[in-house]
Amino acid sequence: MKNSEHFRYRMWKQSDAWSLYRLSQDKGLAFSCDWKPHGSPMQSREMIVGKLQNSLCRMILNMEGELVGSVEIRLPDREITLWLASRCAGKEACREILQSAVSFAAEEMNLDALWIGVDENSQSLRKLLEACGFQAHHWTLREDADKQEFRRTILFKKSWTDAEVSCSINKPQVG
Repeated sequence: MKNSEHFRYRMWKQSDAWSLYRLSQDKGLAFSCDWKPHGSPMQSREMIVGKLQNSLCRMILNMEGELVGSVEIRLPDREITLWLASRCAGKEACREILQSAVSFAAEEMNLDALWIGVDENSQSLRKLLEACGFQAHHWTLREDADKQEFRRTILFKKSWTDAEVSCSINKPQVG
């Protein structure tokens, strides 16, 4: 991903464990990711090695070099995941990061669309996605991190090759 005006992107390294551990203590971040705060930097290192250290996942740094989040494009589903520290989670920051990810997906990966899921109760994120050109497509039920309950998630699609993206939000898909 190309750096944007306020953010830099780079691949995760195991040496980022302490920064991720500190960031995991942000209650707003932990809630949005369905995480519990990490118990130790070792647990953060395990997450980096097991989930974040792949070719399509980038850590997000502010211009001071501090870790503020992560963005990933998951294949083959073409789903984008994004999480930000609560102090950086404003509309403009999210819009800037989403625009960088969409540009990367279109120009570098030659994808024709991206998907992103949002909790059905998150009106502000839904409005942000719509402002960035994503359209509600369908909803699905997803298990939370503790696998104790299902959460209804609306999947949004942004396509830059289709003339029209359908909106069939009434048909559930369990995933």
